[in-house]
Amino acid sequence: MPRGSGTPSDRTGMMVERKMELEEQIDRLKAEEKQERNAIEGLILQLSDPDERAVIRLRYFDRADWESTCGVLFGDRRDYVDRVDAYQNRTYKIHGRALLNLAAVLDELEPLPELRQ
Repeated sequence: MPRGSGTPSDRTGMMVERKMELEEQIDRLKAEEKQERNAIEGLILQLSDPDERAVIRLRYFDRADWESTCGVLFGDRRDYVDRVDAYQNRTYKIHGRALLNLAAVLDELEPLPELRQ
């Protein structure tokens, strides 16, 4: 039966080395992601409205859909089922305000250079 060139231990060694490289890369990327998440969380904490903080966390950290986000914010209201569309619109507005307020926070941290004409 024909065999490939090299010994099995060479291939195993190469695979182990590749695995170690990938694990190091994964650890580095995890550390970068954690650092970025902490920085974003710091920005979110500067939002004064708790609903704005909640909607940003739900949508972008927890990846909740709009229906779930709306349910978390307003699902405990007695009239939620009857007025779900109105609460959905309120959720969208809270989200929009949160994005505008986050942009304002970022502008305070790093003012954008003025456009020159």
